[in-house]
Amino acid sequence: MDSSQIDHEQDAAEGLVQQQFLKHSDLIRGFVRGLLADRQRADDVLQETFLAVRRKASDFQPGTNFPKWACTIARYKVLEARRATRRGGMLLSEEVIEALAVSEEATKPDPRLEFLDECRRKLPPTMLRAINLRYDEDHRPGEIARRMGWKVQAVYVALSRARGLLRDCLSTISKSHAP
Repeated sequence: MDSSQIDHEQDAAEGLVQQQFLKHSDLIRGFVRGLLADRQRADDVLQETFLAVRRKASDFQPGTNFPKWACTIARYKVLEARRATRRGGMLLSEEVIEALAVSEEATKPDPRLEFLDECRRKLPPTMLRAINLRYDEDHRPGEIARRMGWKVQAVYVALSRARGLLRDCLSTISKSHAP
């Protein structure tokens, strides 16, 4: 295998894990924030996790449980952060972190994500398109404006209104499905 083929495979693996990380970022963020008391440090650890996931892209086996794999990497990053700071910014001890990280519950999707799909279907078509371009396809507002023939400010307004509608819808559905 020549070096250009190896580079191409590495690029493809990195692209796949980046896509999966974005898709599951809320779950991974929640996992990290559940283990760290300091939200800023949790966000830093999330970024470090993303970089580590990219570096280890070739280790990921497509078709396996990506959130579990990424949360395992995140667990080690949380432990590294705790060792580095030693200031007790942790909510939990290393032993509890280890126990939680191996739990299947830690990597199960949030049930509210199902409600989010339901709420997204209720959006007007242009708002849904803007939301899809922004969050599913990861386009910046300028690119969304170009694609939709809008002004950039109109994109910001549409996204803001759409997020408000989604928030209200999720709140209503969550209350109706509460135990």
